[in-house]
Amino acid sequence: MLDAFAPDSSEEPDPIALALSLKAQGQEQAESGKFAEARALLLQAVRLMPGDAELHELHAQVLLQLGSTWEAVRAAERAVQLTPQWADAHVTLARAQMNFGEPVLAEASYERALETMQQPCTDAGVLAAVRQELAEATQLAERQRALGPGVRAVVKDAGGGTGTPGETEVEDGGRGGAGGAL
Repeated sequence: MLDAFAPDSSEEPDPIALALSLKAQGQEQAESGKFAEARALLLQAVRLMPGDAELHELHAQVLLQLGSTWEAVRAAERAVQLTPQWADAHVTLARAQMNFGEPVLAEASYERALETMQQPCTDAGVLAAVRQELAEATQLAERQRALGPGVRAVVKDAGGGTGTPGETEVEDGGRGGAGGAL
């Protein structure tokens, strides 16, 4: 073969192929319970393919497993922005919002997920699970609304609190941010 037609070994690897490989490796690590490793691999994949909603959603799931709730909310929001009609992204966003102590936002995300699910094609078990999670979010959202505008979340308390047994109100002091987690 002539050198002029030989493949150039100094060429950069195909970023899409590399991102897909990193995604597969990240999924493998996550399935093995190695979430920190999965996070690193998926973050690299997201950087190579920032417009891929599936990568952002998968990254959000791993972040939730690691307890990085705010980052999970951001990753899931990005997945929803990229593919607003994808029910799985809305469900992941709702779960992240619940973990972040925002049941009102989670309630809306679960509702959008149910709206976007293809009813005849959706697995009945998945549909039932999402409806159950929505019911839980709705119950917590109603309790949050009843506590008033200055309360951003109701945090589970192991005991010793002065409010309702097992719960502690967290006020946000008018800053508008999240005050705690559920």
